[in-house]
Amino acid sequence: MRLCVLALLSLGLATACGGGGGSLVGVAPIEPPKALMSWSQIENSLVGTFNIPQSEEAGTDFRFGYSNAVHGQLANGNLLVMGHPWFPMQAEVQLPGALNGSEATRVSSWFDLTDGLEPLGWQDGPAYELGGLLEIDTRIYFTKHQWYNAPGDNWATQGFREAGVANGMWGVEGAHAHHSRVGGYMSAVPTPLLAEGYTYLAGLEGTSGAALGRWGPNLFAIRVDETLDVGDAFESRPLVSHNLEENAPAGWWIGDKVSSAVWLETDTQQAVLFFLYQKLGATWYGEADEGPDGAVDPYGGGKGYHAEGYALKVWMYDPAELLEVYRGEREPWSVEPMQEIVLTERLPGAVSETHNGWHLGSAKDELKVSYRDGRLIVLQPNGYEQGLEACPKGYVFQLDR
Repeated sequence: MRLCVLALLSLGLATACGGGGGSLVGVAPIEPPKALMSWSQIENSLVGTFNIPQSEEAGTDFRFGYSNAVHGQLANGNLLVMGHPWFPMQAEVQLPGALNGSEATRVSSWFDLTDGLEPLGWQDGPAYELGGLLEIDTRIYFTKHQWYNAPGDNWATQGFREAGVANGMWGVEGAHAHHSRVGGYMSAVPTPLLAEGYTYLAGLEGTSGAALGRWGPNLFAIRVDETLDVGDAFESRPLVSHNLEENAPAGWWIGDKVSSAVWLETDTQQAVLFFLYQKLGATWYGEADEGPDGAVDPYGGGKGYHAEGYALKVWMYDPAELLEVYRGEREPWSVEPMQEIVLTERLPGAVSETHNGWHLGSAKDELKVSYRDGRLIVLQPNGYEQGLEACPKGYVFQLDR
């Protein structure tokens, strides 16, 4: 992998060429060109932490206990956060005034952002879950996906809520687009793709079942067209995609997982981040204590893919290279991180994690991120113990200060 360097991104006009997925017009230039943001800048912009409490609502089972931390930043500065995974509900949370580990406050009743929408033809009940949410103007866009998709069905994954009503669901079409690569994490679209008419970015990697979405980071530009019939598909363009095992990044294992991605953009700088964990040491499929030569997965778990160690990482990409993919100038699996940052490791045989910075959780934390108006928020599931349940812990970075 290439070392991180500061450079200017030259984004002049370009015409379409190759790559599949239909024709496209030129990418609008950014004036002035934006420099690459470095990881040290991001890390040094940490302003504090907060905790999300259980916040139970009387007469219901709704709460933030064991939340998977899917969330989005709202225009009023609050967060909309997913609750306990057994109940498909979300609630609005106000951050504390002091970011010193204080508790946030739930400021809304619980509700289902999606109004229970499922793809046409879906018959498997509540196994279709919220993957991401993103507020843009008067709408909150969302993605949903099947948590276990063994047949590899290409279900519809996209919708939005406006004026108190959920709309959808729509699929996604285009080169490499599939339910298992677009039905999860979301990010605001960067300036050049906004100028091209795209609405937001979406991706997904690591869902259980068919392996077609488990071979490395995925991120697509999505063009929303609400005039399409429900069940039809929005246009997309790949920015990063790993569709086959032979196209996986070097050293990638099927049990590695991407939990979120975000395109950071200030007035002068930008970067693309993927949050993920990868295996260390021996790997196997089976029970957690059935590894080779007595190896045991330190985090336990049921039957499935296991490793004797893990590393929680951030992969930083050069946005210019993702735009080259967009323009059809290179394959979507050909881009590599310009920098790999290891946040936390659980080395094989170690009795505890090694923390290399601000993250103090496990090396298998599925971190969820959001970005709005210069504020980057990272939510760590199970980061804060309250009573008998764990709730998300938040880290706040202010990039425009």
